Amino acid sequence: MQKEFEFSDRDDSQKRFSRLTDFFSQPEKPASAPVESPVPQAPESVCASDQLPMDTAGKDRKPMTVSQLNDMIKALLEVHAPPRFLVEGEVSNCKRHGSGHIYLTLKDERSGIAAVIWRSVASKLRFDIQDGQAVLAGGRLDYYSEQGKLQVIIDRIEPAGLGALELAFRQLADKLRREGLFDERHKKSLPRYPQTIAMITSDTGAAVRDIHQTLNRRFPAVRQLLFPVRVQGEGAAQEIAAAIQEVNRRHQQVGPVDVMIVGRGGGSIEDLWAFNEEVVARAIFASKIPVISAVGHEIDTTIADLVADVRAATPTAAAELAVPDRWELNRRLTDLSEGMTTAIQNRLEQLGDWLQGVQQRPMFARPIERVNQYAQTVDQRASLLAGAVQNRLNRARRQLDESAQALRQIEPTRRVGQMRSELSQRELRLSQATHRCIKAQSDRLAGRENRWARLDPRNRIEQHGKTLGQMEHRLGQMASHLLKMNRQQLVAIEQQLKSLDPKSVLKRGYSITRLAGSGQIIGDVAALKAGDRVLTELKEQQFFESEVVKEDIIK
Repeated sequence: MQKEFEFSDRDDSQKRFSRLTDFFSQPEKPASAPVESPVPQAPESVCASDQLPMDTAGKDRKPMTVSQLNDMIKALLEVHAPPRFLVEGEVSNCKRHGSGHIYLTLKDERSGIAAVIWRSVASKLRFDIQDGQAVLAGGRLDYYSEQGKLQVIIDRIEPAGLGALELAFRQLADKLRREGLFDERHKKSLPRYPQTIAMITSDTGAAVRDIHQTLNRRFPAVRQLLFPVRVQGEGAAQEIAAAIQEVNRRHQQVGPVDVMIVGRGGGSIEDLWAFNEEVVARAIFASKIPVISAVGHEIDTTIADLVADVRAATPTAAAELAVPDRWELNRRLTDLSEGMTTAIQNRLEQLGDWLQGVQQRPMFARPIERVNQYAQTVDQRASLLAGAVQNRLNRARRQLDESAQALRQIEPTRRVGQMRSELSQRELRLSQATHRCIKAQSDRLAGRENRWARLDPRNRIEQHGKTLGQMEHRLGQMASHLLKMNRQQLVAIEQQLKSLDPKSVLKRGYSITRLAGSGQIIGDVAALKAGDRVLTELKEQQFFESEVVKEDIIK
């Protein structure tokens, strides 16, 4: 009996099932009264301790081992279970083993079933499986005979009602947002006039051509560095992150790089997924160089767009944000020059109006009238002073006469003589004081006349006119010098552009060698092999085609 249940891998499922059916169809002889059962139950009849299955000869049958029973159940399951199916349920008891396998339970409101995701499938999942998620799983049933456990082997799983990529995008975005990678305080501003721009994109896509053409059209003086990478597929995210790190290393060790453009053209979410990887997001955040993200079209949004310092709708828009428009710069220079000329003219007009207003003031138009007014005032005050002195003398004489009359009455001859002498002295002092006062007023009047002569507005007008002429001359020289410097800078830029023209390099005796079929430029002789046909371009559009033989390849 035991030998019948030892199945080998060479037996097919149909033979196993027929053997099991034959075994359960054999009649059993019970030890006591028969037990009626509408449905035969093979495992119970085999495993019952009080009833042992008997063969047709009446001998005791040999019981199955647990391993045989599990193998029998596994064989039945392989025959009757569908090869593949889809099941929808809620994840619970999710555990990621150190080996990389994921063990979980799928359940609904009534029951649950164990499930496992092998490492080969788990490593390719785009999102993190967590307890409580509603998922749609595809796979097959498996019976783990060592533990007697029925489980689902999942080879495909995605969120129910939400795409796996969309859920992965949301999970990573939430994680990076909590860490602060999207905060505006970390965003770096773009330089106004960059000198070197690094482009991280595919060297065969339309994005690099759009960026190159836009940069040449808007600001041809900028230096362009291309770091070609894969922008989709396995390993593309690692290449993009490594290129970002390489640009930063070059910035520190070789020469400054002002701006970095990272992106590609449009596509589906699967095509753009390399820019949703965490390794790319962290490389952009760690970059010391401002990063412009230009992934897809305007409607596409990636993790790289959220982390980058500036997000552009398209690669062309990224190039427009990175550099200024040379025509706009020329227009601004012209506007500044015209504005400076207009400002100088307006200032000169304002100074002329001010000078004209000064000239029209009465004080400066007729200065002698003011002097005459002061002279008239002095004359009036001198007349008043002389009248006052005369009145004082008259009063003194009257008092003297009265006193003399009184003295004559008492005949004080000596006293009268003294008083007369004293009166003469006072009269002399008063006369001297009057002359001194009149002389002081005359001196003050003469001094004022001298000051007014020195402050003659005609002299000041002449001095202001000379100063204004000197200012006008200096402003003209400054404007001419500024225009000359701008023209010299423009000529220098034009000479630099001419020196960078590939046609100029060809005229100096150089040549460009390409593969005849693809047009790819040959930069290394190791890229050639015997039998390749190459096309060599010389100056003035001269071409010749040749074939590479083994002797021609010199390394």
